[in-house]
Amino acid sequence: MPRGDIHVPIAPPLLGIRSALPKHLVPEGYLVDGQNVLPRNGVIVVRPGMARLTSSAPSANRVMGGIDYRDNTQTQRTVVGTVSTLHSFDGSVWSADIAGSALTGGSSDQIRFSVFPFGATTRLVAVNDVDSPRVWTGSGNFSALGGSPPIAKSVTTAFQRMILGNVTVSGTRRGSSLWISDFQNPANWPSVNQVDLPDTGDVIVEVQVLNTQSFAIYKENSQWIGIGAGNVFPFIFELRGLQPGPVSPASVVRAESLHFYVGNDGNVYQFDGNAVTAIGTQIRSLIYNDMDWTNKARTHGFYDAINKELWWFWPSGRASGEVWSGIVYRMPYLDIPAAFSPLMQFGVSPTISFPWFDSNSSSWNGLSSYTWDGASFISTYPTWDSFPRSNTLGALVGDTAGAVFRIGQQGGDDGAAIDAIWELPLRPVVGDGFIAQLDVIESFFKNTTSALNASVTAITSNTLGDTGTQETAQTIALNSSGTKLRATYENTTGRFLGVRYRINSVDALTEYRGGVAYCYKRNEGT
Repeated sequence: MPRGDIHVPIAPPLLGIRSALPKHLVPEGYLVDGQNVLPRNGVIVVRPGMARLTSSAPSANRVMGGIDYRDNTQTQRTVVGTVSTLHSFDGSVWSADIAGSALTGGSSDQIRFSVFPFGATTRLVAVNDVDSPRVWTGSGNFSALGGSPPIAKSVTTAFQRMILGNVTVSGTRRGSSLWISDFQNPANWPSVNQVDLPDTGDVIVEVQVLNTQSFAIYKENSQWIGIGAGNVFPFIFELRGLQPGPVSPASVVRAESLHFYVGNDGNVYQFDGNAVTAIGTQIRSLIYNDMDWTNKARTHGFYDAINKELWWFWPSGRASGEVWSGIVYRMPYLDIPAAFSPLMQFGVSPTISFPWFDSNSSSWNGLSSYTWDGASFISTYPTWDSFPRSNTLGALVGDTAGAVFRIGQQGGDDGAAIDAIWELPLRPVVGDGFIAQLDVIESFFKNTTSALNASVTAITSNTLGDTGTQETAQTIALNSSGTKLRATYENTTGRFLGVRYRINSVDALTEYRGGVAYCYKRNEGT
């Protein structure tokens, strides 16, 4: 039994990380440090890993873009592009190259896709800021988009028209220009629909449909909208903000009726069509200090609609320009507040990411070889969450070697362990100048069926004049059903206490739910 008669609750840090404050000033409910963990569903979880979608890669070249959509026959289409090729996925294998002719983009030329669903055939258009726009009808190869449209950095579809942003015409860059197609016809580009937005003196980074009334134009240092007019001129254009723009086209992520992006100052911004709002002040320094700004154009992200999370990936200054870092933002919903995760460090270098409708997971009908209480079933699917449901929303990422991975899988990052860390802030233990003697830290985790350990490290301080002293880490076994998970710290003293946890595993199916520190007064402080 613990000797301590003072019980200090350790609340799970459900509000994410606050990296801009000293450890002792971080409010209750926040992390002061960490990596590879998410505040999700009222607990802390190790972020999901990445598993190869298939044993073979679509190409040996860097993946530069991807999209998952349904055509007018409701057939699911998944397409990825590399620096030189384009490929479709039929649910089991990747096609051979369907680019038609080789793409010539570089390692920072993201491929942007837009679906044009009007007419008898759904058309998919691809641009990469280097080659002329290409179109695919769902069979055969991509071909040149009709009407001789210019090279474009970005593309979107709004009000039954296709829109190209930041174009190159006959070898001349027109970075503030938009080209807008004819109504329901992306193969006709009337000269009257060519629009310039030079007033702010910056160039277009991304164009993206926002809602039923408008599409957004993101420039380097300003934000505009195009509002459907329905007359001779299809859109009215209005300047809506003078905030830092996105670091790359693919860093702009649509979530429901809002846009979010990583800005040129390291902050995260939200745009609702009326105002641009900085929402990432608490983690701005984290992003700014980690990002390789020379290669910022490689940044990308996606929206996880199931968990209401926005994921971003960016090139780290610690990794020679490749994408190894990221962060997750949980949108507020119901009574759950918004939260930013700590820094993510990936074992796979994700060059691009996009949402994906997984219709090929296991289903009830595929379990005929199992019995509910059979050992094989229990060992394969120990929890409901571990069972891969049919028809689920997920996400895919591509890497530098042409492989494509599913996010949300067990098994780490392509078999590599995920190193998960989370640290809670320093807090006074007994108050009134007394020094506390720590006896035991009891932690509350969801029990696991497989062998999984966590390390617990007490952090103590007497003055708050430093970051605290890390005591010797203790190991607790999370598969010890019925056993209290206690780390013993006899003879450890301090006026202020923090706790640091760590799990390094390829199979971290657990949840952190808080804890209790058992202490007693040792003597009065001076």
